[in-house]
Order: sequence, then structure tokens, then C-alpha cells
Amino acid sequence: MTSKNYIVADIGASNGRISRGSFDGNTLGLELVHRFENIPVTAGRHLYWDYLDLYQEIKNGIVKAASGHNITSMAVDTWNIDFALMGKDGRLILNPLHYRDPSRSDPVLKGLYDDVSLDKLFSITGWNPTFLMAAPYYLYYLNKTYPYILKNTQKFLMMPDLFNYFLSGDYFTEYTIASGSIMMDFRTGTWDERILRSCGLKKDKMPPIMDSGEYAAKLYPDIADQLGVDAFNISTCASHDTASAVAGIPAKDRDFAFLGTGTWFMLGIETGEKIINRDVIENGFTNEGGVSGSNFFAKNTAAGFWILQECRKKWYKTGNKEYSWDEIVRLAKKSRAIESVIDVEDPAFSAGGQDMPELIRDFCRKTSQQVPESVGETAYIIFASLALTVKKYLTEMEDFTGRNIETLHMIGGGVYNALLCQLISNITGAAILAGPAESASMGNLIMQLKAGGDIKDVGQGRELIYRSIDIQEYHPRDRSYWEEGFDRFKGILEKNNK
Repeated sequence: MTSKNYIVADIGASNGRISRGSFDGNTLGLELVHRFENIPVTAGRHLYWDYLDLYQEIKNGIVKAASGHNITSMAVDTWNIDFALMGKDGRLILNPLHYRDPSRSDPVLKGLYDDVSLDKLFSITGWNPTFLMAAPYYLYYLNKTYPYILKNTQKFLMMPDLFNYFLSGDYFTEYTIASGSIMMDFRTGTWDERILRSCGLKKDKMPPIMDSGEYAAKLYPDIADQLGVDAFNISTCASHDTASAVAGIPAKDRDFAFLGTGTWFMLGIETGEKIINRDVIENGFTNEGGVSGSNFFAKNTAAGFWILQECRKKWYKTGNKEYSWDEIVRLAKKSRAIESVIDVEDPAFSAGGQDMPELIRDFCRKTSQQVPESVGETAYIIFASLALTVKKYLTEMEDFTGRNIETLHMIGGGVYNALLCQLISNITGAAILAGPAESASMGNLIMQLKAGGDIKDVGQGRELIYRSIDIQEYHPRDRSYWEEGFDRFKGILEKNNK
């Protein structure tokens, strides 16, 4: 068959990637054509997403991807949580607020529980509703303090929906990102009126929910003319980038666990049913909507590479040296003798604009550990602490699901970090299958193939991905050392939380 070409827009919380995907009837191709930073903007006392810059970068990527190629379709996936409000004239009336803005964790947001209890939110949506950054909490705040904004709202849009609207002129959303809004009833796949009412919204202000892998619209003619490209289909994919990444895992069966590695880390396992009980809430686990109405049970940690990214920024400011990721890993490998660890989920490490290396040193002093002095020692502490945190939650996940996890699919940028991959294998005792790094883009691509009828479901798509990429394997070493190390880690967490 003649090779088909697709545009894959994968916009994460740190950067965006526009790729040209291809399918020749047997294997997939994925070529990165445009990459850009996602840099939020502080205006007044608030932190916003620079959606205009992101949208312009998406258009730049379309031009590059379409150059010399006929494009079949395009799909957009983004991070979860954040949203925009559209006015009655189709204009944006509330710029998307960044999930790390201080107001998104204000205790006043818990007032939502006066209208819809925590347990009720959980039973309706399946999501762990203690995450104050999520959309309904800030909508509740707006409804109580700035009701005129919601009264003048025509449509509520999650971030991928916002970009799709500007590309096509049509309002629509997709199951996985609708699930991530924590306003969708997972049993019916429709918006829940009780939650919406507490948030000052009605169903007619919500976009229709589509399945992943469907053609939803066409590139708006004016945009096509502006960019000098032929109009193509706008497809739904798993619009929540995590769900797209899960769809892009090259697993041969559905009984697998995964670790998504990026600014955030997510540990998860696909389950036939949602797991809903009080222990899930109290231990910080959640259920998330996957492709075609599936579910994955997961633990999302705000740590991930965020801490290292902030360290890297500080090292540049203080030393005027921009360390590459490869150089950081190389320096960390030389610093294995240091045995200090940190609690990567300590709130002290979650805010931006801080002296992160000094916070790590302070933590080590406070917990009577060796204080890191070099870039390599600091990086190694972060890698080891992340791996130990994965072990902690993997053990809890086995308890919740009753499964013994012996193999862990690792996806995202962390697959390039051989040191981290080996540490996770050593500490968890699981075999690590690392790849693809761009699993969200691969998941996005196979759902476009489904929309065009080239595959029937995600299972066929995963088989295609498996045939199309190389996977690195890591197996456990030094088990007795790391079993003792895990005990030390738990002791440090207890000391820190007293």
C-alpha cells in the first residue's frame, strides 16, 4: 500500500513535540519535525499557560510536517487538569491557569465537598478527588467568587479541546480527557449534572464526548490557507497524554504494569474494572479513563523529573553551564558511593523558582545523611530516590490488585537513562522493558489509524508498535544491597514525616 502520513501533536507540561507519523501497511514510522518549550508566564500574581505561543508552535509544526507530504489526519494530546472557558462569541474569556499556580492548592477549594462529598465524587468519576489542582475545584472557586465569568461561558474546554477548537472551529472532547476533568460519570460516559451544578456549569456548556480513534472535524479552511496546506481530518486520540502513552505501550497482552516517566511519574496497571474504596483515596491511587472506555489504576506522583529540571536551571544560573541530560547521567554514575536519599514527594520540592540543590542539601542535613556537594551526587540521589519511590508504590499496587508484577514497561523520556532504568530494576526486582520514549506520540498515531479504519483496536496498534521499535531490557542486580537500601529509605521517610 502507499504510505500514509499523519501529524502527531503531543504537548506536555514541559515541552511540545510535533511529529510526522507514517504507516506503510506493516510498520509505523515517527519523525520529530518540530520541538518547542512550554514556558508558562507569570502575570500579576498568577501563573498562566502561554496558549497563544503554544498554538503558534503547533501551526509551525503543521507546516513542517506537511511539507512535501499528503496528510491524512492530525490529532492532539496534552497534559491533564487545566482548562479554558470560551465566551459566547467564541473567544477565550479565561486564560488557562497553570496547575502550579498557588491558588490551585488553596484550602478554600475544598468547599466543593460541601456540595458533593469526597466519597461521592470518587464513586461518580473513579478519580481520586483529593487532588485540589483538578478542574472542578477551581471552577467551584470561580462560581463562588467570580460567577459572572461562568455566566458568560459558552463552552468549557480541556487543553487539547482548546487547540482542536482553534484548528477546526468545532467544539468536542474525548473520553480520556473528559474523564480527567473529574466531572464525567464513568458508568455512563456522560457529564455528571450534580458536579457541574456545583461548578456553575450546565450540560449545554460542555462539549460532546467522543471516543478515541474517530474523525471529529476538518482543519478549518482559513487555517489551511494561512499555512499553505491542504485541509485534512482532525482525529480524536487519547487526548490525555498519559492515556495516549498507555495506548502506545508495545505490550503483547493486557496484563502488564507501566511506569510513565516525565515531569511527573505515573505507575499504573490496566484493570477490567475501577477499584473504588476508601483505601484507594487514602493511599493516593486513582482510576483513569483509557482508550475505548478502558481503565487503568494508577499512582501519580508530582515528583518525576521535576526536581532534576529545577536543579538543572539552578546549576545554569549559578555556574553559567548548561548540563546536558547525558552529562548529568554520566556524572551521577560516578557518584554511586553516596547513599543519601530524599522524599521526592515532600511538598518542599514541588514549587518552582526555588534553589532546588540547596533544598536537597537541607533535607539531607535535617535527616542526618551525607550532604551532596556535586552535580553528580545530587543527580544520583534524585535517581535513587525516584526508583525507591517506584518500589514503594509498586508494592502497594500489588496489594490493591492482587497481582505479582514481574515485568514493568517503562515509557517516556526516562527510557534513555540507562542508570535510572537499571536502578528501578535493581530496587523493584522487576524486569524493565524500556521503550518507546515517545509512547504518547505512538499512542496518538495508532488511534489515528483506527479512525481511518487501518486497525480495529488498540491491541492491533500495540502489535504494530512492537514491530516498529527497539526495546531495551534491564534485569535486577544487587538485590540484597537494595533490599537494605529500601529499608533505609522507609526509615528516612518516617523521620521526615514526624
